[in-house]
Amino acid sequence: MLKEHIFLCINAILYIITLISFIRYKKTVRNMGVFLFALYTMSAIGSVWYYSYPKVPLYYPQITAAPLIYLYLCIVVCVAPFLQTNLNQISGLDDSNIRKYLNGASIFFSIICIVPFFELILKMSSINLGGTFFSQMYDSGEDNAVFLFSSVGKKFFSPLRHLADFVVLLFFYQLSKVNVRKGVLLGMFLAVLTIVLFKLMSGSRGGIFGVFFLVVFYFSFFKNFMPEKRRKIISKCFLIGSISLFLGVGIISISRFNDSVSRKKEQSIDLWISQYAGESYIRFANTIWFMDESAEGNQNFAIIKDALGMYNFKSYNQYLYQEGNRIKVALNVFYTFVGDFYIDLGRYGTVIFILLLLLFELKITKISKGRMNILQLYVLGILFSLLSYGFCANVYRGIYVQKNIVLPLILVFILFVLQKHPLRKQ
Repeated sequence: MLKEHIFLCINAILYIITLISFIRYKKTVRNMGVFLFALYTMSAIGSVWYYSYPKVPLYYPQITAAPLIYLYLCIVVCVAPFLQTNLNQISGLDDSNIRKYLNGASIFFSIICIVPFFELILKMSSINLGGTFFSQMYDSGEDNAVFLFSSVGKKFFSPLRHLADFVVLLFFYQLSKVNVRKGVLLGMFLAVLTIVLFKLMSGSRGGIFGVFFLVVFYFSFFKNFMPEKRRKIISKCFLIGSISLFLGVGIISISRFNDSVSRKKEQSIDLWISQYAGESYIRFANTIWFMDESAEGNQNFAIIKDALGMYNFKSYNQYLYQEGNRIKVALNVFYTFVGDFYIDLGRYGTVIFILLLLLFELKITKISKGRMNILQLYVLGILFSLLSYGFCANVYRGIYVQKNIVLPLILVFILFVLQKHPLRKQ
């Protein structure tokens, strides 16, 4: 066995031991920190699997212990606040003074989802979802909404698309209420389902997993406030939905594999899966650790540079090509979320950033009087998404993704201000 492979094996064992320690410490697997670290543990194991294929070591010959230890410490530091968060101590979401706005938004999304939902259903029934459909949708340079919706349906879908995270939050907020209108609850369910179906038909596995991770987070938060009978029903539905989701992801993966294998005859599906599962650790240790140049904030802080007039790329593809050539690193592959920040900040800058992120997490996970305000909950959801998808990459690293979280953040901040300074008593 190569020494590089031994390093990866020891790394995987370290993650397994740490995960077991976390579970024993919390005395449960039902903890957000345990869930997050389990994802990184599976990816660490996946790196051992991927590196076991004969030709892989030829592409990644300079893996050492130092970058793997660095990565491990950064991940443990970021996950620790979620490990300490005890959801049983939270008595609910503080919706004082904003209840009518949350209910009004729920009704709005329940209504506008009807047209795009049925258009997606009709589209699914009229096309062949097998073959290369998902691969073609994923590789298309066009906006997939153009192909999947009519002009009217696209307009109705636009608020759902740009406020997707907020829609998921509202759905679970309505689920947690003892007295909730069944029509609103059904409408919010269809709104979330519309978002999932769009991501499925766009061939976006990352998008589907993004919604899944948000559902895990908000269900973990709101389940303690749901009526017991409803919670049991939702738990069963969540299990069925999770199985359906993984089947959907499997269909997308097979479709995209069949398309890619026509270009790469030597690639097998098990090698392809192992690459997605574990390449991030390998790429970080072999490539990012030895970088000579940085992306100077273009990888993760593009929206800030754009606001300051310092982002000089007309498209994301132009950025990937020009900046990738300049720093001699592929910028659209997996390095873990730590690796993405490393690309911008370097070795010591990333350590400082991780410590600042830790302080922010400790602040945001601090519960006041047993209740969370909506801004606190929403930002915590963003952090959870960052870390849950982080075993692959920074899910928010693209400028267009960053722009898409600005609007819901502004909306949630307005609700927070209205809560603190109500226009009138509700």
